[in-house]
Amino acid sequence: MHRVTVWGKHAVHCHRHLRRGSQAFVEGRLRTTSYEGSDGVARTSTEIVADKVEFLRNDVDADELDETDVQG
Repeated sequence: MHRVTVWGKHAVHCHRHLRRGSQAFVEGRLRTTSYEGSDGVARTSTEIVADKVEFLRNDVDADELDETDVQG
């Protein structure tokens, strides 16, 4: 599993139609953040900032998913 960030109206589509374990094709860029945990240990976190998201399973009507490309 990967952490994915989606913005705008496309985030609303993802929120409505994707659940943990849902299959999706994601294109985007990687963003890595460094921080210090509460225990004082340096940590890093990497996420995908989505430019495009395609739902791979047809769990909902195709009419509801007209526009799933995310404009960066």
